[in-house]
Amino acid sequence: MRVGIIGGGLSGMAAALRLRERGHQVTLVEGADELGGLARSFERDGRTFPVAYHHVLATDRRLLQAFDELGLGDRVRWKHPGVAIRRDGRTYAMSNPLGTLLYPIALQTKLRLLRLAASAYRRGAPSDVRDLDARSWLLDKVGEEALHQLFGPMMELRFGVPLDQLSAAYVLERIIARESSAALGYVPGENWTELLVRGLAGRLQVAGVEVLLGRPAGRLVSSQGAVTGVRLEDGHTLPVDAVVSTVPPTVFRRLAPDHDAPWLEDLQTVDVVSCVVCVHGRLPLRHYWTTCLMPRFPFDTVFRLDRLNRGLAPPGTTLLNFATYLGASDPFGWEGLTGDQVLERYVAAFHVCFGVPIDPVWYHLERIPCYTPVYRPGFAVAPVRSERLSNLYFAGNFRTFPRVATTGSAILSGEAAAAAVDGAGPPAARGP
Repeated sequence: MRVGIIGGGLSGMAAALRLRERGHQVTLVEGADELGGLARSFERDGRTFPVAYHHVLATDRRLLQAFDELGLGDRVRWKHPGVAIRRDGRTYAMSNPLGTLLYPIALQTKLRLLRLAASAYRRGAPSDVRDLDARSWLLDKVGEEALHQLFGPMMELRFGVPLDQLSAAYVLERIIARESSAALGYVPGENWTELLVRGLAGRLQVAGVEVLLGRPAGRLVSSQGAVTGVRLEDGHTLPVDAVVSTVPPTVFRRLAPDHDAPWLEDLQTVDVVSCVVCVHGRLPLRHYWTTCLMPRFPFDTVFRLDRLNRGLAPPGTTLLNFATYLGASDPFGWEGLTGDQVLERYVAAFHVCFGVPIDPVWYHLERIPCYTPVYRPGFAVAPVRSERLSNLYFAGNFRTFPRVATTGSAILSGEAAAAAVDGAGPPAARGP
């Protein structure tokens, strides 16, 4: 069977590998000049760096398995690099008990937060929260103060919507994932995303998967309820018996504008402005991950990447990653700014936030579309197989709800789509 894979991120690569292993003829189409999607990297002075922050969670079993499959498993190390909140001129270390105790909310509220976390870790996510909005659920669990002083501003920074427009199930899964308290994994001195993508790309080549880079898909060609081809933007049409789309829903709408489905209408995504900045010297920034709860501030989060992986930064420097999440609106007008203007904003904002000037050596800026999904209450997960086109399948992080999207979940999603394609067998015979 001829299978076309649209998108060369981890979902697409995983789907292509599994289908080729099952004996299918597979062509992977990627609009960029490189594979990797959200996990791609850039090169500077002979080193590679992730285009945006990535870390390994101990709960991401599929990613750890992928490391083992590529011979990287014994190179992963674990560290508690520190997670903090910056507000009102102070930094609160939320990854240790003392910092949490010092955070300016009532002791009773802190106890309720601890009870919620303990219950989530022990019992997991109950099914009865799936249709609840995050505000109602959190109000019952932790009270009004925690909503206004912690969860509300944090979630609005990340997703651009108030808590009553966010799924309680998804917020609970973020708590269960323990991003702020568990040890995080890394490969000392290496950019692990580049190692992972390079390893998977090598497996694609050995397996005989045809990879078309720099060839964006333009439109799906269909007839009698099935996809017959993928028309590329250069005018070439790739004939197919089945298609796996791993691109975000907003991109898929351009490929198949007539393909309406409830999950397509319900799902929003957030873009991210990611700026990796190498600065002279060492900074008194003790935490890997600091969220700035400051209204209308140019960056929402800053990651000190070398705090987790010291060898990632060139000698004598500090490596920062500024992240600004953009929902439906662009209140700061990022779209019209040059890279130097964005860097100038971030440098000035860092000085205001931490009282420390920074001296950039170089920077790399990207606006990454569809970086994270925004799940509303009662969100219905996209089916693996289209209800409109019988041989069209879906993969991607938008299919992981309510689980937190991770590198491993992207791989699992691609493998699930491949299993569905292989299990369906060849498409039904079509008329003339």
